[in-house]
Amino acid sequence: MIQGFAILMGFYFVGQVIAVLTRIPIPGNVLGMVLLLLSLKFRIIKLGDVEDASDLLLDNLMFLFLPTTVAIMLYFDIILKSWPVMLGVTIVSTFIVAFVVGKIADGPKRGDENDL
Repeated sequence: MIQGFAILMGFYFVGQVIAVLTRIPIPGNVLGMVLLLLSLKFRIIKLGDVEDASDLLLDNLMFLFLPTTVAIMLYFDIILKSWPVMLGVTIVSTFIVAFVVGKIADGPKRGDENDL
């Protein structure tokens, strides 16, 4: 499992270095995840090498979001003032996402419905 964490942190570090050196507007952690995905896809690393570590992180994901959730309370007065706008944006964006996902899901249905 320690090897898996080392691999995950290595990809995170490489992504951060690439983001800082190239100054591209993509966060380093996202670049690291893309590199990890490509390494898994092209079988440079095996899924079993990172599976235990990633399962542990996913099982405890709630604890990783706890500091962010608590920090939101610092801005409660701002949220209280602008909650109608936030609610409206949330509702509208939810319908837009549902519409786009529905259109994407309908895309592959070109022939008979039994083709899928």
